[in-house]
Amino acid sequence: MVVNNPNNWHWVDKNCIGWAREYLKEKLVGVEAGSTKDKKYAKIKSVSSIEGDCEVNQRKGKVISLFDLKLTLLIEGHVDSKDGSTLPFEGSINIPEVAFDSEASSYQFEISIFKETSELNEVKPLIRSELLPKLRQLFQQFGKDLLATHGNDIQVPESQVKSDYTRSNQQNSLSEIRGPASKPEKKNLPPPQL
Repeated sequence: MVVNNPNNWHWVDKNCIGWAREYLKEKLVGVEAGSTKDKKYAKIKSVSSIEGDCEVNQRKGKVISLFDLKLTLLIEGHVDSKDGSTLPFEGSINIPEVAFDSEASSYQFEISIFKETSELNEVKPLIRSELLPKLRQLFQQFGKDLLATHGNDIQVPESQVKSDYTRSNQQNSLSEIRGPASKPEKKNLPPPQL
């Protein structure tokens, strides 16, 4: 992506919904609760739908992500019945909002088992206790990976930035993306010059 934005001052955005779809399919499909040998087992079979917006934005050197996604995941697995047979099931997990400002505890999950029976419903506690924490962790990592992958695409290189203010914002944004180990020392900077 070619960026013409002197000093990284102006608002620039990049649509990343295609990347988000590929990323989420790659990370989510195959996530499981239990193992195939357990009495109760569930795994994400596919990502049925991803709707919403996903962008990386930049202004005054500061890089941010803005996304608000709605996902539907298809699940499958089995439950051992009382007579010793294995009952396969299929179902879905709907997540109405995965957003840039969501906390791990704020995600909502709607679990549905198709052709629901009392025996098949026994898999829901396993999904809640083992599968949903994995999903929460993946969703929290999504924003970080989005910025790490696309954050540099919407800025001119730091060497071309003449403003101390935007260079400092750019350095701080990049260090936040990379993690705490690479944070530079904070300096007292003059107010921005327009």
